[in-house]
Amino acid sequence: MNKLVNPDTMLTGDRNAVLIGLRVTGYGSEYHARVSCPECEKEFENQFSLGNLTLKPLSVAPLMPNMNLFGYILPMSGHEVLKS
Repeated sequence: MNKLVNPDTMLTGDRNAVLIGLRVTGYGSEYHARVSCPECEKEFENQFSLGNLTLKPLSVAPLMPNMNLFGYILPMSGHEVLKS
């Protein structure tokens, strides 16, 4: 285990990718689930392949490399908002 990586400082998407990778490694890529249709509310069994998931890169860069800190300029006021 790499103790230099703190999951509390990881981006949510990165943390989710690690968890899905661990799940695939431990149990395989097939995931069976019971899901319900939001329109008709009918429930059915479905099989998902976690191996077919694609990575979606961020559309913005962090303010500093390897930091979980992002900035956004509010369109009306021009103020910068920081989010970690």
